[in-house]
Amino acid sequence: MLRCDGAHLFPPSFTSASDMSRQRVAVVLAEEWYECLELHYPRLRLIEEGFVVHVVGPQAGQTYKASDMSRQRVAVVLAEEWYECLELHYPRLRLIEEGFVVHVVGPQAGQTYKSKEGYWAKSTATVGDVDPNLVDILVVPGGFCPDRLRRYPEILSFVSSCWNEGNGAAVGFICHGAWVPISARIVKGTCRD
Repeated sequence: MLRCDGAHLFPPSFTSASDMSRQRVAVVLAEEWYECLELHYPRLRLIEEGFVVHVVGPQAGQTYKASDMSRQRVAVVLAEEWYECLELHYPRLRLIEEGFVVHVVGPQAGQTYKSKEGYWAKSTATVGDVDPNLVDILVVPGGFCPDRLRRYPEILSFVSSCWNEGNGAAVGFICHGAWVPISARIVKGTCRD
């Protein structure tokens, strides 16, 4: 959801174009049922670049809903011992920032898994705890953990179900993470020379 800052082309605090030249300002117009990615990605990138971003729409104080927010979006990041730290934690944190409910899923719920670098990630669920029909994004980090994950039939079945059932989750794998979807037999026929 997004709340509109003002109902004018320029928020009331701006009296002239010269005011805008002294401040880095971007105005994003919003209408009801906007496309989430088309509005939020540019808005967040502009904020990262130091712009003051005002969301302006037809009515001040109006709350707008994204067209794809009819249910909470769910992401799963797989974990096992010896994962590559940045390849697990960075996608997890970015997905949380984007409003996803993120489950760190391992062979055992509540298990603490160490990265190659000595950091840890605690699994919040097992594959049996998460409905693959509700998964929008599945991330398989690299490191040595994919070699361990691909030995669990239930992990491979879950990856295959996320890919083939329900919404057809986007499956992302980083570096050696490709071993898991390859072992789950979902990659065959999807790559080109």
